[in-house]
Amino acid sequence: MNALKQQSRARHPHPVSSDPAEILTPLAITMTSYGIRGTDPDGVPRTAGVSYDQASAKDRKTSLTAEKCRDIEIVPVKPGERLHPGY
Repeated sequence: MNALKQQSRARHPHPVSSDPAEILTPLAITMTSYGIRGTDPDGVPRTAGVSYDQASAKDRKTSLTAEKCRDIEIVPVKPGERLHPGY
């Protein structure tokens, strides 16, 4: 290995290479989005106009329950998909 490659490897925690065969492929990340639907305190079916990650959806469900909303559901949605208030 030439001196330049040795210096490059010493400075970087991960090996640096210009050889395409040595470059690692990034791992695929799977992200699931969730929508929320339920009934507001006046009995009107509602859906969230945005999607949430799972932790945020659970937090929002807790908030809606505190606001006296009923039948709150957390539903997985595909990217770009919106829920409809109908059950």
